[in-house]
Amino acid sequence: MIQEFDLEHWLVAADQLMKADEAERALQLLDLIPGYYRDNTPEPILAMRRDIEAAIFQVHDYKNVDGDLPKDNESVLYWIQNVTRGRTMLEDVKAANAQGIVPHLVDMGPGDYMLPLGLKLHGCKFTYEPIGLEPRAYEMAQPRLGEALGPKIEGAQTWFIAYEIIEHIWNPRDLAAMAWRQGNPDRVYLSTPRYCFGEGCKQWRTKKQPHLRTYTPQEFWMAGKTYFPGYNFEYIDDPVMVLKGIKK
Repeated sequence: MIQEFDLEHWLVAADQLMKADEAERALQLLDLIPGYYRDNTPEPILAMRRDIEAAIFQVHDYKNVDGDLPKDNESVLYWIQNVTRGRTMLEDVKAANAQGIVPHLVDMGPGDYMLPLGLKLHGCKFTYEPIGLEPRAYEMAQPRLGEALGPKIEGAQTWFIAYEIIEHIWNPRDLAAMAWRQGNPDRVYLSTPRYCFGEGCKQWRTKKQPHLRTYTPQEFWMAGKTYFPGYNFEYIDDPVMVLKGIKK
């Protein structure tokens, strides 16, 4: 047993990691203590772990998120035209339509449905299949999307979208698992904040922490290549980074 081990350093560092959207690393840090304390874990370490685990979003938390309710048309148009991940999809769907292609968009984690609502307001032709958890958001978006929620047109391309998802899930391979359920999508679109989202989550103890980890541009690029090896990826830099993968 070591005689001097200052737990306060660990507790402060774990708190800093949580504020920086690094919940996964904060929990890992609390495991990196000397052997004696791994067998006789001090209560402050246990208490910090309890606080972190209680703050992390669980599946049921995503079923009731007021921020994921669809917004008015003005907000939708601003998002699709000015936010990089929205504008990227708008440009690509328009280009596909110009070639007579009506893509089937499978959207994992549709959030407030900005993407399909924005495409619809721009007159784009597509079919849309959301994979979501918030029932109120779907019910509100459904009448506004109308026939776009119809089934995939026979022979149409499938585009798999997972915007702002990879940082929320314990196993990023779940993205690929959901993609492969669609067969072998022609395209894959991913996004995640570059480093932490905004200023991070300073009030994580009271507001909860939805993000498990952050990504650097290189880490995000490697994640795309690792989980979707059959695609050529284009990286689009932004405070919320975008990867566009086209099947080889």
